[in-house]
Amino acid sequence: MAATFNVQGPTAFQIKHQAVGTATASGFTTLGHTDNDDLISVTMENLHDPYYSTETGREPAALIYQGSIATITATLIKWDTAVVDTLRESLWAGAGGTTGTIGQNQFDATNFTNVENLQVKLLPTYTANIETYSYLFYKCYVESMSETNWGNAPKKLVLSLKAVTRSGSDRGIYTRASS
Repeated sequence: MAATFNVQGPTAFQIKHQAVGTATASGFTTLGHTDNDDLISVTMENLHDPYYSTETGREPAALIYQGSIATITATLIKWDTAVVDTLRESLWAGAGGTTGTIGQNQFDATNFTNVENLQVKLLPTYTANIETYSYLFYKCYVESMSETNWGNAPKKLVLSLKAVTRSGSDRGIYTRASS
């Protein structure tokens, strides 16, 4: 079962290419901003692999925990196209737009020169009289990114990112801080 929370209010969606072990709260580049109509949604899901035995039939005899993953879904009302282009180039392919290697580990920069670790920071830009938190996700990858173009409606950038558990002594997916 998944748990979901929303980041309320207008928010700056920031990114940084940096290794997980050297995580700091500064040096992020603002990709874009949300408004109060489209809240950022974060869905946390624990992955379990059922193990079936002959003694229990189709009921799982055990559930093997495979880790946790977060899905960050955001709709940006304004964004920096240069940052979006950099994000496309550096995460899916080389800087020159060359394609990645099939079967590559998106988190292994030692064997694949085009892989860069992505960190995401959600920073509320309006904090008056509301309880707000900033969120920092340490190990992310882009699942989808597209611009809407629906008739006369303003364009929006729709993002879906996945965040996984980071390695090291603090194995959380994200940290939360008061804004």
